[in-house]
Amino acid sequence: MNIDNVMNFFYKKISIRVKYAVDKSGLRQEDIHSNQKLISKIINNKRDRHNRFLIIDSVFECDIINDETGERKPGGLLGIKELGFKDEKRGIMGN
Repeated sequence: MNIDNVMNFFYKKISIRVKYAVDKSGLRQEDIHSNQKLISKIINNKRDRHNRFLIIDSVFECDIINDETGERKPGGLLGIKELGFKDEKRGIMGN
């Protein structure tokens, strides 16, 4: 079995799971992570030659900083309670 096929299978499942959670929450991508491209890449199952992995560590937990006020709030797939991911394992493998 080709490792790329296995990775593609899991990445597709993760992509579907994250897209469903984001759609269900009604949040915008910029409400989840300050770099909305990272969330977009996960939802659309896109990887590039610089990073062949779908999810990087900062996607799970990060701070979102309001440009106007400087206020910090929790962000990322684990930081946003409305997404329903309790830990990294459940975020990747499901409940």
